[in-house]
Amino acid sequence: MARIAQETQATFARGMNDTAAPSEYLADECELLLNGRVSFDGQTVERRGGSEKLHGSALDSGSETFGAIEYHKADGTQQLVVFAGDKMLTSENGGATWTQRATSLTESHWSLVIMREGANNVLCCANGGTSSYQWNGTAWAVIANIPNNVKYLAVFGNRLWATGHSGVDVVASKVGDIDTWATPDGLTVKAQTHDGDAEMTGLFQLGSVLLIFKRESTGYIEGYGFNTLEVEAGARGISRSVGCVAHRTIKAVGNQGVCWLSKRGVEHYQVGGEITLVTRPIQNFMDGINWSALNGAPGIPVSIYWPQKHEYICAVPVATSQNDYMIGYRPPSAERPPALMLHQYIATDDDTIFIDTDGYLGHSTSGDRELGDTLFGYLGTTPTGGQYMKIATEGYLAFAAAQTGNPASLFVADLSGAALVATPISCGYDGFVRQMETGDTDNAVAGGTGGATINFKIITRPFLFQQPLRDKKARVVRVSSQQRATSEIVVKVKADGTDKTSHTLSYGIATKPATKKARVNGKGVSLPIEMTSSDAVKIGAVELAAVIQRESW
Repeated sequence: MARIAQETQATFARGMNDTAAPSEYLADECELLLNGRVSFDGQTVERRGGSEKLHGSALDSGSETFGAIEYHKADGTQQLVVFAGDKMLTSENGGATWTQRATSLTESHWSLVIMREGANNVLCCANGGTSSYQWNGTAWAVIANIPNNVKYLAVFGNRLWATGHSGVDVVASKVGDIDTWATPDGLTVKAQTHDGDAEMTGLFQLGSVLLIFKRESTGYIEGYGFNTLEVEAGARGISRSVGCVAHRTIKAVGNQGVCWLSKRGVEHYQVGGEITLVTRPIQNFMDGINWSALNGAPGIPVSIYWPQKHEYICAVPVATSQNDYMIGYRPPSAERPPALMLHQYIATDDDTIFIDTDGYLGHSTSGDRELGDTLFGYLGTTPTGGQYMKIATEGYLAFAAAQTGNPASLFVADLSGAALVATPISCGYDGFVRQMETGDTDNAVAGGTGGATINFKIITRPFLFQQPLRDKKARVVRVSSQQRATSEIVVKVKADGTDKTSHTLSYGIATKPATKKARVNGKGVSLPIEMTSSDAVKIGAVELAAVIQRESW
């Protein structure tokens, strides 16, 4: 006799896993987490915040941004520094207005570090152009005597370090002096070439060591003290197989080491430990990254670490050569496991032509796309302006405009000037600088009005009811949610990957979680639940009641 069973996903603490077999999911994983963020206690998932332009007109006539950083002058005055097109611009009022400081610069992705030199904080800048530059808050100048065509910079042992200009050479300035590079005050180190790769791909200080990256290896130089440094004949090895493919993704993650993007995914390393591939649970998504575009321009991906949320955010290209998705990774702690999330900011609506169920040629500009819709094959070549034709996973023939508001550069800054709260900042391909995680829409104009809908989506782990081989008939879904405004959540069963009828759950304003239920349909061995919302909802436990079918003989 058939029986009714109930199963609950109580938490989403580990976030997304798109690679596990249905029976291999952990209790706190989900198949998809898009535009949502796991709470610190792992008990809920809430829709992320929106984004807002900080100024009214584009920098450098809408050119792509190639780098950005928060910088403080010697007197403490905050400057936001952005490289847009061939120009460098600064703002001292939180991005409202901008002043051009330099022009005719090489249009390539910058390596930016800040070094203390005497009484000044000096911003050091390199991107493979003939010259490297320094900025002290008022004056833009060439760094004297540094080798030409340096690509990557780091500050270590109170020296400025540089590489990417010549084979495996890593050079350093005199202590406290970025304009002196010749021996005996300067240093030259050759990284070992055991991996057969003569191209350097990045530098980064991590505690008492300087990490040295190539595409398929990672080494380090170890030093001590403020004015001295010990250097061996070459960099020591950490890994002979894992390197870095995008220097702008190398970021410290609080006091838990450093993360970066390798050819296999996002890595996490702490001194004395092993390099860990943290994106293994979302390998299907990682396989969909536009690696060919990345290989041609390794500076495309970029990352930040957002200390308030303890989240490493790495922007990567998927559908085009622009960074159209962001991977969110929260390192583990004593209180919580690691978590993975996906974010998509400022998505452009599709203009879609399709054949509907009646056989008519239809037209849609709704922009409603599932994650998988961007993992497609192109039809023909990309026309001028970044527009393209595509065949989506549903078989639609679609036409989409370039997403110029995607994050070309990322940095973290305190826009308040007083609250000491770091805010993620995105600099687009369209010359606009945007505050992230603010408001309820994407790409709002300066002042916070307008903007695009944020599509928040969760697909739970598969509900198997401890019967991984037996069919089940879905009956009732219950969703616990809390919200600060009247909200809706659309739920549906995905029976063995097939979407079933959707149902809308309506919630009022509440300070405590409320549980709503919907009668659902769907028959299959695996019954995950999909939930979508454009509202600022916070989702907790999800319960499914189903009828376990008899075994057939």
